[in-house]
Amino acid sequence: MLLRRARLEDLGEIYDVRQSATENRLYESREVFLEIARPIVVDRLCWVCEAQNRRIVGFGASDTASGAIDVLYVRPDMEGRGIGKGLLRKCCDDLLLRGHRIVWLTTGEGTRAEGFYRKLGWRSFPSKIPGEVLFRRSLLR
Repeated sequence: MLLRRARLEDLGEIYDVRQSATENRLYESREVFLEIARPIVVDRLCWVCEAQNRRIVGFGASDTASGAIDVLYVRPDMEGRGIGKGLLRKCCDDLLLRGHRIVWLTTGEGTRAEGFYRKLGWRSFPSKIPGEVLFRRSLLR
């Protein structure tokens, strides 16, 4: 597996990974998604995980302005192989390099993602949005 920065030509495969999600389903058309996701690749820090066959099997992106992890998705058939952890670490490292000491993200209550972040030691906090869980973590070890 190879973790690398996303490129514009990856957007189609990034859409496919996002579309494969079994939770937090995507309802935008491919065209709308590509328009929305383009700035994430161009203006933000987006990483992809590429399998040996060069297929993108996961991606993650951070927002350097807010210190948030914007998105983190792995193809369901590739879960449990450390891809999500690796992408999350890359996004967190990028935020730390840009001066953030705390990173945060949100996910749905009762989702597998919630369990994933809890297992990795992220602390949850009440969210103002019903059904959402806010997680924060210090980037300083």
